[in-house]
Amino acid sequence: MFGIFVFGFLFVSGIELVNRKGYENHTTEFLNKGFIVASITENTTEKDKIIKAILDVKAIKSDNEWFSSEGKTIVYFEKDSLAKTLNIGDEIIFEPKFDEVENAGNPHEFDYKKYLAFHLITQQTYLKSGKWNVFKRAGSRGIMYYSEMCRQYLLSLFQQSNITGDEYAVLSALTLGYNNKLEEDIKKAYSSSGATHVLSVSGLHVGIVYIVMGYLLLFLRKSKFGMILRTTILILFLWAYAFVTGLSPAVMRSATMFSFVVLGSALRRESSIYNTLASSAFFLIFLNPYVITNIGFQLSYLALIGIVFFQAKIYNLIYVKNYFLDKIWALVAVSIAAQLTTTPISLMYFHQFPNYFLISNIVVVPLSTLIVYAAMILLAFSFVPFLTVWLGKMLSFLVYALNKSVILVEQLPYAISSDIQIDGFQVLLFYVLIIFIGLTIVYRRVLYIQISFVSIVFILAIGIYNSYHAIHQKRLIVYNMRGTSAYNFIDGDDNILFSNYQAKMDYSKMLYSVKNNWLNMGVSNEKIIDLSQLGSQFLFSNLMTIDNRHIFVKNNFIQYYDKRIYLLKDKIELDLVENSKIKVDYIIVSNNCKVPIDELQHKFSNPKFIIDSSNSTTVVDYWKTVCKASKISFHNVNEQGAFVVEI
Repeated sequence: MFGIFVFGFLFVSGIELVNRKGYENHTTEFLNKGFIVASITENTTEKDKIIKAILDVKAIKSDNEWFSSEGKTIVYFEKDSLAKTLNIGDEIIFEPKFDEVENAGNPHEFDYKKYLAFHLITQQTYLKSGKWNVFKRAGSRGIMYYSEMCRQYLLSLFQQSNITGDEYAVLSALTLGYNNKLEEDIKKAYSSSGATHVLSVSGLHVGIVYIVMGYLLLFLRKSKFGMILRTTILILFLWAYAFVTGLSPAVMRSATMFSFVVLGSALRRESSIYNTLASSAFFLIFLNPYVITNIGFQLSYLALIGIVFFQAKIYNLIYVKNYFLDKIWALVAVSIAAQLTTTPISLMYFHQFPNYFLISNIVVVPLSTLIVYAAMILLAFSFVPFLTVWLGKMLSFLVYALNKSVILVEQLPYAISSDIQIDGFQVLLFYVLIIFIGLTIVYRRVLYIQISFVSIVFILAIGIYNSYHAIHQKRLIVYNMRGTSAYNFIDGDDNILFSNYQAKMDYSKMLYSVKNNWLNMGVSNEKIIDLSQLGSQFLFSNLMTIDNRHIFVKNNFIQYYDKRIYLLKDKIELDLVENSKIKVDYIIVSNNCKVPIDELQHKFSNPKFIIDSSNSTTVVDYWKTVCKASKISFHNVNEQGAFVVEI
């Protein structure tokens, strides 16, 4: 009964905690009613034309009265000299027009709105120069400001040691969590080789600090007072390291975990490491229940649970007599254990698997550990010039070797398996399989083996069903990509995309909108047709590219199975169409084309209008007005998201 009571109490308390945290951003209905005073809570991000800041609303002036308030919002400042001076703790005053954060509405695209909502942000605004002012400079900058200043000072010590280029970028990320200088090719190399975890200060790095300080303070374990002193010093060092690395959520999470481990060890009682981990997770979730949605939080705890449960069991499978080889085998066992419990959720989020993660970790973990040790020594003795120069050269060489090793692994054949798609239910089945494999190893019961086999059967059955569904799917999608036309025809595993993205946007940006949808539908090898080349002179080459007997293209007409589509993108091309009430299902309006609605009604028979995202706001408003006035069905992808039709 006591257990039931405690469980019920925690469950109800959890619901209330989530509700209270969500209500912190309850000022939405007042945000556009007057002046706002808000303070900057995080370091600003500078981009080409804007400066992005996260603001905490302090007060709102409405009807000549000030009301205290709370809640977060995103503000994009036009880049100018004043915006560049903004720092954590500064308060600004402005009269905004807030907009709700919205997604593009494309199927399976990253849900940015949901992501921000988990960070208690639902509103955003853009402020031009002169439309805001500094209300008050921070009298006391707060801990985040001083943390960042401390990190910048330590980064300057690296620069003074003549560490430059990619070596400086990787060293800064690896030791101090500063990844602003990392180039995309370096990030890609670490990701493809399965070594991304070393580029973000987290459990590995905090663990190194814990091990080093724990070893140096071993002599204090002999007395009760010494144990208290050792515990205090260890926790202080863990949080000092978190402080100098910018107090990022990942490093604070790791510092919290290891603080609980230190406290558990100090009690000198028989305790379970699982309870220690659960206590730290409970503490973090109590402070912010939305942290459970953070990918880093999920991966950190899954990796630790995997290492704690599986590492020793994997290590004991093989006895290695040679000391050096035994250490390598121990490292391999750790890598396999962590990968085992993180792979399912990683596949769901990132859709790829680094095939040579074992090779990477055998090289990367020892090298990165050595780099952290050397960096700590360099920073500690930075006041000794000749030692700083020598250590700087050594660090540059070590980081250079680390980068080259990672790039070498990335360039190996079949280094990465990509475009892997699994859903939430499959992830759940994978974890059921992993749990019962673990229970089988410990308890050796036939029932656990049977449940493991049932999980495998279900996983395979879902895969077969998804493959069957992919073969028989037929779909038309008009995507919402700002300033761009993009029409996708999915016919089984055949994937044809009509787009003018070449002239309007980068290919990688286009993939951001469509890639997850293609993976979800089981198609990836796209055939891309440039909409500007649909004229008769390009018709033959386009037909060869399409190579699909269910799609017919001619003179801006597209027939896909029984659906007929007309692409309205040019008034001159429309004039060539006879007034004969041609039956079409959809007219896709693009390229800011404006024509009288009665002219279209003479040429086409009762179509539905699709206003794509290549049109300006003025043109969109025109078509919305004329369609409503003529009682014509229409879909505006800018407001309603992608238009999707199942054939």
